[in-house]
Amino acid sequence: MKLFLFTFFLCWILPASVFGQTNATSKLMTYGNQAGGLMDVTLSELTADANTYLLADLGLDLNNNFFLRDQYQTGDDQDVLSITGGPSFSAIYTGVSSANGQFSATQLQLPGTLPEGFAIYWQGFTQHPQGGPSFFQDFSHYRLQVIQSTDQWHASAAQAPAAVANLAWTVKERGLQNRATKIFVCGGGPAVLARDDVPYDTSATAWIYDVSTEQNSWTGSMLESRAFHTATRLDDGRILVCGGVQGPLGGPPPLPYYTQVLNSAEIWQEGSGFTPLPNMGFHRAGHTATLIESGPLAGMVLIAGGVQGGSNHELFGAAEIFYTGLSTTEIFDPVQNLFFPGPSLPEPKAGAQALWLADDRLAIFGGATRRRIGPISIPDFSDLVTFFDPNSLSFGNHLSMPTKRVLFGMTELSNGWVAIVGGAGGDTLNPRALSEVELFSPQSQQFHSLPDLPIGVSFPGVVTASNGDLVVAGGGNGDVFHPDPLKTVFRWQSGGSSWIRLADLPVEQGGGATECLEDGLLWVSCGETGLADTATNSTVKLPLP
Repeated sequence: MKLFLFTFFLCWILPASVFGQTNATSKLMTYGNQAGGLMDVTLSELTADANTYLLADLGLDLNNNFFLRDQYQTGDDQDVLSITGGPSFSAIYTGVSSANGQFSATQLQLPGTLPEGFAIYWQGFTQHPQGGPSFFQDFSHYRLQVIQSTDQWHASAAQAPAAVANLAWTVKERGLQNRATKIFVCGGGPAVLARDDVPYDTSATAWIYDVSTEQNSWTGSMLESRAFHTATRLDDGRILVCGGVQGPLGGPPPLPYYTQVLNSAEIWQEGSGFTPLPNMGFHRAGHTATLIESGPLAGMVLIAGGVQGGSNHELFGAAEIFYTGLSTTEIFDPVQNLFFPGPSLPEPKAGAQALWLADDRLAIFGGATRRRIGPISIPDFSDLVTFFDPNSLSFGNHLSMPTKRVLFGMTELSNGWVAIVGGAGGDTLNPRALSEVELFSPQSQQFHSLPDLPIGVSFPGVVTASNGDLVVAGGGNGDVFHPDPLKTVFRWQSGGSSWIRLADLPVEQGGGATECLEDGLLWVSCGETGLADTATNSTVKLPLP
């Protein structure tokens, strides 16, 4: 089979004649975007064993291209293409969908003459024997494919609608490779951490980034602005948003600024927007909120630790996360839409990281804590890893990481191991950004140290690339309470001996959102910049080798 890169006439679609469909019911994704390289195109969620067409052209004609309806007289206004073309297109590919409703065109050659940034728009559909409105079915969304080299970042077609850091995000939908196709993003503030000499203005903005079209869709604003909060996807597709801090409050100087720790929660649902939930049992920010995937509480969310603030739940600066951390947990029941108390953590934890492991346990790593020496409470960084058993509904089997840390990055690797990267550690009176990186094997319960990163980094974006490599993007260096945001990006290859530096981000991005997308590209959006106490809405992508 061959991809035709110039005009090809749609003359062999059989004439026909009727039934209606909802446009954009199938899903289309391209893999590979380098000039002269190979690429694949995949359609899924199609009618089984149906004639299938993949079209490509060089422009968009959103909701105006009725070529199929008019040319074949189907009488169906849903027979509309989002791409230009008809009767000729830049490329046409055809075949029959599989029994499981998929169709792929693989090992297609992209011309080596395509310039950097060249845009190709794809769309697919199926054709059926009966005519009229039932003739064309299973239309996909359009897919924007942009030609990129592996050593250059490119701006997404749409930038984030808010310039924020310390936001929350979760993968809303995944593709055939189990990577992100839609990302839900919400809230944030002007910097990764609040200070008492600068107002901290939190955001209520929320949006969904569509990997296929590189566009953002508006979800409606959250009911409350918040940062340092969590967003968790439920099994039914709703998004639970809870806790965080809200500002700006206090000031102006010489009065200090502060933020308020929230106990409120809300839930987002497609078509309904945000609706309020009953308050959590505790005010908390910098907590974890993880979907329980097995056991009697499967489908519920374990919310653990966090910082509650002072007597009135006020936070005057980042250092207070050591003094007002929580050891309490609570569980959200998505059927009853209620929170109820969970088992206590073995220590207070704020700024920790949590992950559901492949062996069906929930692990919570590190964080800011405090230790008691007699009657005295001493702030400390935590090296504790504690495991929640979904069957006994308790924490146990505690382990110690080689390095105490808080505000770090973490990802599950393709082999099930967990990479723990950077963060803040050292002396609690003068904490530093960490360069230490460790791998944890859930099978052996052992930690293994990797060579240090070239620089220390807190608030890093950490992802597992499509080929299994570990990638660390952005973050902050220097004084953790006043970090210097970074542009740096590093990659670790399995079996390698050192970190490989990739192309720098176009601007500094600390405490933003980072994902490896379904098409294999690295995606970084928002974060604090190199300008004091300001954030960016920069949304960029990088092909990974």
